[in-house]
Parts: sequence; structure tokens; C-alpha cells
Amino acid sequence: MTKGWHRADIKAAISKKGKTLAQLSLENGLENWACRHALAKRHIPGEKAIAACIGVPVWDLWPHRWQEPHHNGGEPVRIDHRFRTKYRRPAPPSHGLKVEAA
Repeated sequence: MTKGWHRADIKAAISKKGKTLAQLSLENGLENWACRHALAKRHIPGEKAIAACIGVPVWDLWPHRWQEPHHNGGEPVRIDHRFRTKYRRPAPPSHGLKVEAA
């Protein structure tokens, strides 16, 4: 797995376009903190706004958050680690009760 872009590199690329993170957020109809938040944490609209500004696909900027689309012209797939089976609670025991099939 590739590492992705460093936060400072992303900010520098946006700065080379003559914009700030707050300006970029407001131009895309987001709150002024949205793109700044996307650098550190999950924020899909902010991530997409940054990628569009820089001209780089989101899966190249954050490969640990996004997967490349499986077909041409498709939407990138968001990797959601919140629902990994490692962190799911086990199913409750049946307490020895047998359920008959209907």
C-alpha cells in the first residue's frame, strides 16, 4: 500500500494554486473548517474539494481512506474502518433456547 501525500505537501499544493484551505471550503459550499478537517480526519466533501483543486484523485492523496474505482468513470470507494469485524461485539448467546423454523 502506498503512503499517500503528507499533510504539508497537500497544503503546499493548494497554496501554489493561490488558495487557502478556508477559501477552498467556502468556494465549494462547505463550512470554512471543512478542508482543514479533511487533512486530519474523515470528511468526504472536504477531501473531494481538495482533490479537485489539486487535480489529483482522492485515492492518491489518501490511499488508506479511499480505493480506486473498479471501472472507468466510477465513483471512488470509501474505506470505512468503523465497521471492521475486529471491533464488532460478538452475537449474544442463545441461552440454550432453540428456535424452530417456521
